[in-house]
Amino acid sequence: MTAFIVIVAALGLLALVGGLVAFTYLCAMATGRALALVFQVESGQAACEVDELLSPEHLAEIDTLVTTSQRMARDAQRRAEAWSSAR
Repeated sequence: MTAFIVIVAALGLLALVGGLVAFTYLCAMATGRALALVFQVESGQAACEVDELLSPEHLAEIDTLVTTSQRMARDAQRRAEAWSSAR
């Protein structure tokens, strides 16, 4: 009988700790979503300020990097699709 009580107490403690971890995780997720919503509004203003501060050469370099990155991603996607269809 004592072993049963100890096992039930241990399981209850584990359930309590699991509940606290889940609650903390859910609160962190809600906080993260709220912060993302808040900072998303300001991202347009920040983008305008960055555009004003960067020189045209830097903006052209960034555009080139973005274009190259997008092309590399498309190429990688095509290779992955070709590889998966070949299997």
